[in-house]
Amino acid sequence: MKSIVLVSASALVLSMTAPVLAQSNTSTVTQLGTDSNATVSQPGSGNESEITQTAGSTLNDATVTQDGTNAISTITQSGIGNAAFDNNSVTVSQSGDGADSSVNQRGNDQLTVDVTQIGASISSVIQDGEQLQTVVVQEGNANDSVVRQEGIGNTIGVPSVTTGVFQFGDNNISNVQQDGENNAVTVTQVGNDNNSDVDQDIVTTRNGVIDLNQTGDGNTSRISQSGNGNTVTIAQTSNDNAANVTQAGGQGNIFTGTQLGPVGGNSVSSIQGEGPNTITLVQRGTIEADGDTSGTNTASFTQFGLNGEISLDQTGDGNFGRVRQFNSNPGNRGRDLSAIVVQDGIGNSTNSTQYGERNVITVDQIGDRNSATLEQFRESTDQSIDINQTGDDGIIDARQEGDNNIFTLNDDGSFNEGFLRQDGSTNTATFNQSGTGNFSSVSQTGNNNVATVTQSAP
Repeated sequence: MKSIVLVSASALVLSMTAPVLAQSNTSTVTQLGTDSNATVSQPGSGNESEITQTAGSTLNDATVTQDGTNAISTITQSGIGNAAFDNNSVTVSQSGDGADSSVNQRGNDQLTVDVTQIGASISSVIQDGEQLQTVVVQEGNANDSVVRQEGIGNTIGVPSVTTGVFQFGDNNISNVQQDGENNAVTVTQVGNDNNSDVDQDIVTTRNGVIDLNQTGDGNTSRISQSGNGNTVTIAQTSNDNAANVTQAGGQGNIFTGTQLGPVGGNSVSSIQGEGPNTITLVQRGTIEADGDTSGTNTASFTQFGLNGEISLDQTGDGNFGRVRQFNSNPGNRGRDLSAIVVQDGIGNSTNSTQYGERNVITVDQIGDRNSATLEQFRESTDQSIDINQTGDDGIIDARQEGDNNIFTLNDDGSFNEGFLRQDGSTNTATFNQSGTGNFSSVSQTGNNNVATVTQSAP
């Protein structure tokens, strides 16, 4: 049997001549049982609603609609849903200033929460179970959303399909934490001082998916994942974009990022644990009316383990890329690591270091005053460095340690300077410099090494 409670609260006018009572609605609903339904509707200001559907109950629905200012909604729901169409559900809709929603939902599985707030909103959602679903929409003013999920197969929105946390306007903050396996979250923030913090960082976490989209103004994001098979996708557009991504202690993790912003500049810092893992980042400064691109992009990557791949593509006035790839165990070396850096702009700089064997560094710099510092250390073998510079004042400083290493430089521009040190045997160095003022310095220590330098006028 289904229990239904409907509550509607409104202001009461005693008479035309009597004083008007302030709208100060209060509703408290407590339900114990199965298949319960509580619906609260409060128009006016000063609203307050509390719904409790207690432990041991199943298939419950709680709905709160508050239209006005100073509204507060608190819902506690415990129970079990048994199907996607017959679950425990909470729906909160608040319009007006000072809205505050708190949902605590615990049970076994098939629990859903849907919160919509328009106004100076604050939302807190806590869920415990499996196959949980949460959607939070906040529009306007100093929004604040906190979502906590514990369990397996939980979603806060569906990446690439629906948004789990959507914040539009002004000082938005979103904090999400998911503990468990096969969980997914998508966050979208549009407008002003956005800040997103997402954690999927329990040791047993795996196959987690995070999709973050930020548009407009001082956007920042921090993401943390632990375990295997996790995926992070970040898209930041406009103004001071910044992202920090940590995928620790696992294999098969993927981070893909895109930053498009004006003169304020873009920045990314990322760390990945034992491989194979992959990082792909595209950074673009402002595209001006004449087609030029300005702005400063910075990226710093650290990758541990084997078979790691890093790809960095930067376009702007002042790009900087820093790559570190090695094995976290000092007694072992990284292996089959790859770093690709493409920089198009003025004043590009990259610093890349690899430890191990069969590692590859590829750099392509287009613009003026490019510089690259490239290192392959720790008695590395079968490694290669391939760098292409197109522009003015290019400076290359490279070092390789070990045997069977290959270095190739193609420099097309003016005032080019190349410095290379190779320590080991059967190493090969090739310099091709075209332009004026070219300078090369090659130092090889060991046996059966080969150096070839070709310099030509423009």
